[in-house]
Amino acid sequence: MLLIVISIALNGFVFKHLFNWFLAYPFHNTPITFEQAIGITLLISFLKTPSPSSEVEDDEYDLDITLAISVITVLLYDALFLLTGYLLFKLFNA
Repeated sequence: MLLIVISIALNGFVFKHLFNWFLAYPFHNTPITFEQAIGITLLISFLKTPSPSSEVEDDEYDLDITLAISVITVLLYDALFLLTGYLLFKLFNA
């Protein structure tokens, strides 16, 4: 139990400093606090944790879910890549 608390605190500490370093300070936003960083990392870990799978014998269903998640991940990655490029363009051409 103690290792879980230490891990959560360490993840929050690292996320706080990386978020502020890469996003808050260069784009002149308000930096996030330690508590906010812990909340964001816990939310991300809850979203990443797989749910207990039900006993579905249909392999096509699993393939469809995997394919949908892969497509959504690629689209989100592309959208964030374009957003980052746009923000960097605005930052250096302002």
